Amino acid sequence: MFGESIRLDVAMWILSQNRRRFTNTEIKQGIKGPVLQSLDNLCHLGLLSRERLDTGLNYLKLDHPLWRVYQTAREVLIQEDISPPTPEISFEQSLLELKARLANG
Repeated sequence: MFGESIRLDVAMWILSQNRRRFTNTEIKQGIKGPVLQSLDNLCHLGLLSRERLDTGLNYLKLDHPLWRVYQTAREVLIQEDISPPTPEISFEQSLLELKARLANG
């Protein structure tokens, strides 16, 4: 449903910024892996738009219903006291932690 796992990490990072505009440099500092490909995929899906400026490449978070799905996933992780993704912890690892916690009651 979400595509590659790094796309979830990228989406979680974007939501954690509480702003609509960010640079590709900022997100590459926050997430390890093929970030630019994931940003391109999010642009293709209509969740982001790309802006080429003299200072570099910026992205703008667009209004799209899929952001609510990502936001809900983020809220569940926070509610369950599981760290949302960071450069050290991927979204996939966070979900595995949640699954283990639910299995153990």
